[in-house]
Order: sequence, then structure tokens, then C-alpha cells
Amino acid sequence: MGVRKDRYHRDSLELLYDYLRTYEKSKKPVEFEVYVDEVKAVSRTSDISSIIYHELLVNDETKVVSFILYRGKSNHNDKYLFYTGEIPKDKDVSEKEQEFLIKQRIEMERIRLEVEHLRKENGELKAKNKELKVAYKTIVREIEVLKSTSDKDFLNKISGLLNSILK
Repeated sequence: MGVRKDRYHRDSLELLYDYLRTYEKSKKPVEFEVYVDEVKAVSRTSDISSIIYHELLVNDETKVVSFILYRGKSNHNDKYLFYTGEIPKDKDVSEKEQEFLIKQRIEMERIRLEVEHLRKENGELKAKNKELKVAYKTIVREIEVLKSTSDKDFLNKISGLLNSILK
């Protein structure tokens, strides 16, 4: 979920295009979107041939061309900002970018808390599973002892019933 900033020129774009082509050749294409200033030029796709459509919107008044590369089918992404003029310092980040970064941080924290909760729940379930396995083994041993010492027909019926319940 990084943000990378660079000047808008052919060399920078070629590196990005090469990155996308490499993943496409490895049969793991990267989905992306392209914005020119705040206008979506290319909707989310993995079709590299559509990447050039953003150039139709770039003109002398364009400030930034944003490439958003998604990780898999999720909304986790890396953002590449190519500026046609001066690259703003981090303190000059626009309100929209600040809002985007805050939302990203909130989402990351939400995911971290969810993973923490799931790990705790997984540990509790593993402990409960272990307890149930011990109880099952104890019941099976007791059934075997009863089978060898008492009325065979009655105990066989109980054993069959308990085994069907426990499975």
C-alpha cells in the first residue's frame, strides 16, 4: 500500500509498463486503474493494451497521472503518482490523498484486529478440539472395558449408539 512519486516522462512509464508486462507473461497479470488528475482514464483491468488510453486525457494543464496497481483481486494496492510539474513534498499532499491515506491506515488496522481475533479464536478452537479428542478416547476405552466384563449384547448396542453419536 505504498505511494511512489516521480516525474511524468517516458522512462518512468516504461519501467511501470515493463513491470506489468512481466507479470502478464508469468500468467499472473496485475489489475490496475489509471487516473489523469482526478478523472478515471482506465477502469480496473489487467489488459495492458488499455493502459495507453490515459494519454488521450493528458494535456498541458495535467498535474498528475495516477496508476493504481492492485494486489490480486483485493483492493490492496500500490499507487504510482507521476507529476507533470513539481513533485509536491509530503506536507503538500492534497486533501483527497490525505483522506485516501487515512482510509488505508484504518483499513489496515481493521484487518490487523480481525486477524488477531481470528488467531485467538483459532487457538481456542484447537484447545477445545484437543479436549474433545481426549474425552472421545476416554469414552472408547471405557466402552472396551465394559465390553469385556459385562453382558455382550447389551453393551454392543450401547457401544454402537455411542460411537454413532461421537462421530
